[in-house]
Amino acid sequence: VRCLAVGWDGTLYSGSIDKTVRVWTDRTDGSRLIRTLEGHTDIVWSLAASTNGKLYSSSVDMTIRVWSA
Repeated sequence: VRCLAVGWDGTLYSGSIDKTVRVWTDRTDGSRLIRTLEGHTDIVWSLAASTNGKLYSSSVDMTIRVWSA
C-alpha cells in the first residue's frame, strides 16, 4: 500500500505499487475488499476522495484518473 484515502461515507481506498486502487468497507470487525479498480500503468502515488462521491488517483504514469466511487 502506497497511499490511503477515506470517503465521506467511511469507505476506505488504498493505492498500491501493483498499479491498482482498492475499495474497502470500514467495519468494526475488520475491513473487507469490495472491488479493485484498474487503469493506471504504474504505481498509484496519491488518492483524494471528494464529497461529490468521486475518487481521484494520481500515478507515476503521469496520469490522474477520476473514479465514480
